[in-house]
Amino acid sequence: MTEPVVGIVVPFTSWNPLVEECVRGCLDLEHGNFKLALMPNEGEALPAWVSEDPRIIVAPTPVHGISFKRNTGFRVVGDVAYYALIDSDARPEPQWLSNAVKAFEKDPGISVVTGPNISPDYQSPLRRAVANALHSPIVLGSRAFMKRRAKDRYTHDPYGCNMIIKKDAIDTVGGFDEALKFGEDSELNRRIGRAGGKLFFSGDVVVFHHNRPLFMPFIKQRMFGGQNAPSAFMRDPCFAFALFLLPAVFIVFALFGWVMGLVYPAGYGLWLLGIALFFLVTIIEAIRHATSIGQIPLTWIALIIGNLAPGVGSLIAVAKMTPGLIPFHTNYTPGNNPD
Repeated sequence: MTEPVVGIVVPFTSWNPLVEECVRGCLDLEHGNFKLALMPNEGEALPAWVSEDPRIIVAPTPVHGISFKRNTGFRVVGDVAYYALIDSDARPEPQWLSNAVKAFEKDPGISVVTGPNISPDYQSPLRRAVANALHSPIVLGSRAFMKRRAKDRYTHDPYGCNMIIKKDAIDTVGGFDEALKFGEDSELNRRIGRAGGKLFFSGDVVVFHHNRPLFMPFIKQRMFGGQNAPSAFMRDPCFAFALFLLPAVFIVFALFGWVMGLVYPAGYGLWLLGIALFFLVTIIEAIRHATSIGQIPLTWIALIIGNLAPGVGSLIAVAKMTPGLIPFHTNYTPGNNPD
């Protein structure tokens, strides 16, 4: 049987070692019938071998958000059966597409297949700590299971860094909302679900996804998400986006909750209890997810950052401040390669 054509879409800003790792991983896939669309910023140079490979389509875009780049990729790959989304700082397992196609074939009602986006086995303690923290539901919520090789299941909110989507589904509901700088994958998932499409997590559809290290790269990434959470909620006021605002609510409570003690006697005690519970839960989660005793302190710090930095970003947005945070699809700093 002829393999279905898959259009792989990789948005990025400029060529770097992480992008090269992603592209070479895509070119080595067992599923051979694909087109690989690369969307760098206009004016960025790419290696000569990229333009020489007939499987690769290079479509430079203006400096723009990830939704615009992905929608551009949908258009340039042309007539395909599926669109495959992967972040430029991720590398697919060789069976990534072949296993996704098998999942579609098992249930014709599936519109989106996703799978684990696993942190590589880092030696760096600063990257390992973030990888540990991302296993915790207090950082990633209901998506935390997607950071490991979990059991197959139907789901509701796949990550855009590992999504294979039927072209028919995009034709029906449209592409990504280009006004969203954050949560664009969640918003598309909801539209597909409302249109009757099933979203499926397959434990063998795996990509290895680099995370930001402690300290500032991870802080900036988390703040960037929080900074854009209020606008995402205003555009699509759903429960999922409301949850993104909880870190900001907690920070306000932590800073000003003591005022309750001025109103009624038990208020001060409730404030202290809330603060104590936060630190207790983060300590427990650090112990649960650190793979050695020595990793617990940095994992605990990463958990605190993972919770509080989005709240700081949301409060900055409400105050209409613009700190110029790194866009989500930029994950490379010269001299700071993952290890």
